[in-house]
Amino acid sequence: MKPIMSDSPRLESSTFTRRATVALGALVAAAIGCSEVPTEQGKSEGVPDPRAFLLETDTGGLDARAGLVFHVACRTFLAGPVDASGAPTLGDEMILPGAATVIVVDGPQAPISIAGTDLVFARAGSYHVACRVPEFDLADPTPALLPVLAGLPVSIETTVLGPTGTPAEALPITQLPAGTTTEIGCDGADKFGNPIAHGWQVVIAPDLAAPPTSLHVLFTKANDYDIACHVDGILDSSPAPLTIVPAVPRHLWTLLEPKSIVAGHAAKLACVALDDWDNPIADFPFSIDHSAALSLQGLYVTATKAGLHHIGCVPETLSWDLFVVHSATLQVLPGPATELIVGSIPAKSVYKRKEKVQFVVTVRDDYSNIIPDVATSMAVTAPEKGYKVVSQTTIQFNKDAIYTVHFEVVGVPMVAVDLDILVDGEPPLLTIDDPPWGSTLDGKPSVKLIGKAGDEGAGVKSLKVN
Repeated sequence: MKPIMSDSPRLESSTFTRRATVALGALVAAAIGCSEVPTEQGKSEGVPDPRAFLLETDTGGLDARAGLVFHVACRTFLAGPVDASGAPTLGDEMILPGAATVIVVDGPQAPISIAGTDLVFARAGSYHVACRVPEFDLADPTPALLPVLAGLPVSIETTVLGPTGTPAEALPITQLPAGTTTEIGCDGADKFGNPIAHGWQVVIAPDLAAPPTSLHVLFTKANDYDIACHVDGILDSSPAPLTIVPAVPRHLWTLLEPKSIVAGHAAKLACVALDDWDNPIADFPFSIDHSAALSLQGLYVTATKAGLHHIGCVPETLSWDLFVVHSATLQVLPGPATELIVGSIPAKSVYKRKEKVQFVVTVRDDYSNIIPDVATSMAVTAPEKGYKVVSQTTIQFNKDAIYTVHFEVVGVPMVAVDLDILVDGEPPLLTIDDPPWGSTLDGKPSVKLIGKAGDEGAGVKSLKVN
């Protein structure tokens, strides 16, 4: 469709360059059909005979609008060489020799008014118009086509027609699921009753993410909308209402707040069902699928075992295959340090002199979760001498003694352990009283031994003779 013209008092055709070409002394009247015409100075000069001009009707390729003034340009040309059909071609353009007017050759209805070359129509349709210059009996033998479109609207009606193929008995449509492309019907007429068939656009409130570019509109966001057709800057004052509701549920989301907790604490759980356009679906029946380490307490989930634990909102009765299930992972971190455990390598009850002992420290929370990378300190509190600290975890004990090694969680002095290390470099003392030393034994295959075994440092737990 061509551009809709404004409602200004006059609609001008495109501007044409008019070249007034006047034949000077060399023109011969007999050769070109000229007559002697007095000039303003009273002299006679040879000029073209206006009766020999060719008259053209120029609408500028524009459309007229009912009820609005449309201007037709009438143009005159010298006759040029004839074409193959014997008709003269247009030569140089000349100034109109006299007042021009326009006649309507045919059309649906006579115009409301004709004032020179200005026309006003009431009925839309196709017309043929032609220019005339009565003073010189000039007329355009090939009238120009002039389409007349409806004028400015005085009534507009907006209708939601629904998807293509919606039966008429289902109209008007007031509710559609998200993801539907619906056609918008725009009807209107000007003050003469001409229906407006072209130039319609749609305004939607609230705004869509992508403004509509045609009368077919895709709605993806669930909401209540007002839809109004407009043309020529005039808007339907009674918009059509349309409610977009969520489509079928497609995505099941598991939401945790926060996603990371300390052992023994809880995170809030929410299950959300969305359609393919992220519209939430209310009252969807959920069930909770979760690892055995998690416990549900109403709308909260808790755990005491540190680690990463799975939890997911799933359909209560429907097949999981119908949905995209977006599960979540709850991270459970160890709680504050409450227990410190120390092991020794090698693990012995008594150590030799100058033996190196490596200590392994484990820190746990109230739920026996190991706390990694926790800072601890190690120090020998007694005796003051007789040992050497080799590294942060290793001590060499050089003299016989009972050493007290103190371990503590840095910053948490109440979580501490004292470990006693016994170092005894002397062997046990063994004394045999019977049989006497050097006795000759004969007879029975076994001999009863009587004696004493002792160790002042480590003591003797058991004795075996072989």
